[in-house]
Amino acid sequence: MEDLKPRDPLSATLRFWAIPAALLSFILFASYISFKLVPELSQKDSFVDFYPPYFAAQDLFHKKSPYLIKKDIYPGLDVDRNGGGYFPLMEVIYFPFAPFRPEAAKTLWFIFNLFLTGCAVAFFCFFQKRFTGSVSLAGATLVILGFIPLWRSLQLGQISLVVLSFLLTGFLCVESRKEFWAGLFFALAVLIRPQLGVFVFSMWLKKEWKMLSSFILTLVFSFLLSLVLFGAPILSGFLKEMLTYAGGDNWWSSISPLGLLLRFFTTDIRNADIIPWVQAPWLASALSLVFIFGLMAVSLRSSKVSNHSIVSNLSLWIVTAMLISPRTIDHYLVWLLPPIFFLFCKAFKDNNKKLLGLTALTYLLLDFPTIKLAYFPAFHHGLWLLLSGVQTAGIFLLYFLFLSELNHDSPVSLCIK
Repeated sequence: MEDLKPRDPLSATLRFWAIPAALLSFILFASYISFKLVPELSQKDSFVDFYPPYFAAQDLFHKKSPYLIKKDIYPGLDVDRNGGGYFPLMEVIYFPFAPFRPEAAKTLWFIFNLFLTGCAVAFFCFFQKRFTGSVSLAGATLVILGFIPLWRSLQLGQISLVVLSFLLTGFLCVESRKEFWAGLFFALAVLIRPQLGVFVFSMWLKKEWKMLSSFILTLVFSFLLSLVLFGAPILSGFLKEMLTYAGGDNWWSSISPLGLLLRFFTTDIRNADIIPWVQAPWLASALSLVFIFGLMAVSLRSSKVSNHSIVSNLSLWIVTAMLISPRTIDHYLVWLLPPIFFLFCKAFKDNNKKLLGLTALTYLLLDFPTIKLAYFPAFHHGLWLLLSGVQTAGIFLLYFLFLSELNHDSPVSLCIK
């Protein structure tokens, strides 16, 4: 992505509509925060995903293992513990919140995530200036605050915005030609969400040896430091829990293609009244394997033959991780904000209305709210199966758009020129 100024008239049109749209998204976001999330802060059973790593940080601080604990109710909270937190060293993120009572810690975590949301807007303004030569605060605000998966992350008390911050800082270091620091921040993101480990293929194929070395050294050093600080039993407990969690119990509800296939061809024991289109678990497994290996082959080939920047390659692999991971949840979609924004910048720079329209469609598909099964009576479960694949379709479309970005002679690229 070169540092070129956008060619009008698309520029003027977008700027005209971006301001009212950004203002509307800000009003909706502020209303959601004020009337939905702030009142929920006083409820003990809200922001439920914050509690496991919060209590895990307290346990680790006292050299106790928080892992492989099941059905342990937190004192005074109507929330199942259901296991521990994240990688031991990354639990340090929660250490500043551990001394506070749950209600106060939850509020501070919420404020911290709002701060990270503001930082994301600032990052995107920098990338706008870098890729297009101009800055639109309204455009950056619209893309960030209008993204419903980000709202969902805030509501759950999730760590996804921290992962997004690591990714954005990594991209900032790439653009600043600080490859060592880029590898470090990408590795920190992987320590929280291991599926992003596919970054290693991009660094290797683009021959970013300094970034790759930093990436691997950070991972190795983190394991060794966790071993020294917390001990082998705790690290072993984390690895065992991660393998247990990686099992198929939660795959059925995933918005990844694997989850979609499982819903079409298998029955979930927790949703036994959902009748799949065809009862064929073997077909779901076979199609999943073919899909994963096929997608990996396409991504590897595209990265290898492309002459585009490491930013475009890494963006492709973020999308690839979302597609091949068995467990993809709606709040994970915030990691796709950088790839989406980069495509918006490219469309803006090249005055490409087709790319702009397809990127906007991708954004809207990913912005589609997760439809709860409880909203549908039994005879409409087939419709729910289709609606549960809307966000999956958005991930696919984003993937194909980046394939076209990396391969100018591909059929997709020819269609959007």
